[in-house]
Amino acid sequence: MSLLQDITSPSKQTSWGTTATVHPLSVTQTTHGECFTSAEHFYFEGFEDGLRRREAEVASLQNQLNQAGFEIVQLKLKNQNLEEENQASRASEAIVSDDIDTSSNGSASSFIRVPPPSPTMTFPPSRSNNRYGIPNYLSVFRSREAETALKELMEKARQMDARSLTRIKNMCREAHATPRDSKSWAQSFILSEWRNPPELAPPNTRDPAKPALPNPRMGDSFESWYEYYSIHSSSLPRGVRKDTQGRPWKPDLRASRLAAQLRPLQTSPAATRTEFNYYLIELLGTSGEYQRVVSRRGLRIATKLSPQPYDGPSPVTIEDVVLHMAACGVTYEIVRDDLEPWSRQYKAVGTTFGPKST
Repeated sequence: MSLLQDITSPSKQTSWGTTATVHPLSVTQTTHGECFTSAEHFYFEGFEDGLRRREAEVASLQNQLNQAGFEIVQLKLKNQNLEEENQASRASEAIVSDDIDTSSNGSASSFIRVPPPSPTMTFPPSRSNNRYGIPNYLSVFRSREAETALKELMEKARQMDARSLTRIKNMCREAHATPRDSKSWAQSFILSEWRNPPELAPPNTRDPAKPALPNPRMGDSFESWYEYYSIHSSSLPRGVRKDTQGRPWKPDLRASRLAAQLRPLQTSPAATRTEFNYYLIELLGTSGEYQRVVSRRGLRIATKLSPQPYDGPSPVTIEDVVLHMAACGVTYEIVRDDLEPWSRQYKAVGTTFGPKST
């Protein structure tokens, strides 16, 4: 077939076996008065379609870049918090040497020599989280190795092994003296699980029917926490003041316990816990802000106060915090009388780290 016949032929067999009608010499006029042949028209139409696809790909890559940037910020934040917690633990580090002496009456007494902490004391990086022979003892994250080692140590101490018992006493003393926000997972585990053997109770002072006062758990009553912190006042949570008798100020402690029950579980991602706490304190730091957000969003506050751990979306926003509080029945009065005053004390103690813009 000649070139002229091929150009002027109204139909042509395609590679898919179908017949398509083409008019390569027909003319198309655009809205701007420009004229294109059909071939040129299809060329420019395909070119524009390619541009649109490229724009979609660029937008997708930009979204991925933004997400990666956010994850980097969260990792930096998490690393910063861990570094500060490790610094706080290292600042209180002391070398403890214990001598066990048995008196003539058979009772064991411990003589503990604690040298003053040295500002130049350092620890090898590879063992920075190990202490008392417990792996990951200073880590804020749960560790199976630490849990197994602590359970074995407690079992030996319950059998009145003098060396193990002394180590447990020192660990409990250090954990009680460590601020709540600086406690490692292992320290919290010790305080919640260890109970002194009955043989250690002083004579004529122990009530056999009354067990030793344990560290309360998350779901325990407010009275249990109040009694515990009245004895261990050095372990008061951040933002809780003392009354004139040195006991916890009840409104502050009540607000602190409520905030703890509203926070995400310890098993939640560290970034989610940090974001929730940051926005909770920011929300409560502005008087009346909780009520304004509830009114603006048209939210309904549950009729009964029933605090639950946050399990909503992440990243967390202030409105996510407000929605969770309203669903748990946190009223305006509770926020005004307890939570807002406590949050001001909480912020006054130190810096609250949260999401940072890049």
